[in-house]
Amino acid sequence: MITAVIVASLMTITMWLPYLIASTLVRGQASTMAGNPRLDDTPIPDWANRLKQAHQNAVENLPAFIGVCVMAQMADVVSPAMILAGVIYNYARAAHYVLYGLSVPFLRTVSFMVSWLATVYIGISSLMILLAN
Repeated sequence: MITAVIVASLMTITMWLPYLIASTLVRGQASTMAGNPRLDDTPIPDWANRLKQAHQNAVENLPAFIGVCVMAQMADVVSPAMILAGVIYNYARAAHYVLYGLSVPFLRTVSFMVSWLATVYIGISSLMILLAN
């Protein structure tokens, strides 16, 4: 479970790089690095805006995933199925990011739901094991 948390965290904290690079290319290094890029109204490409939104979505969902994984690990109730759910979460979040950037709405939603279901599965499975003991 801890590996899944580390991978999810590393993936999420690097998702800002493509839109930062796009902003730098469009608005210039001074605007992006030295100032507030939001003050520059030069539009960045749509794909970069979509990746920024995908990153925000990943940031919003990461705490719940970390919470259920860490609690399952601390309670010593981790099962192979929960580990698989953690792996699935990471693949689904990566797919969500790419599909969001490519503007593929239906599959983007499916990948989001898969990652959400993986989080819910880990949480409910942990709770059921704890309540059974």
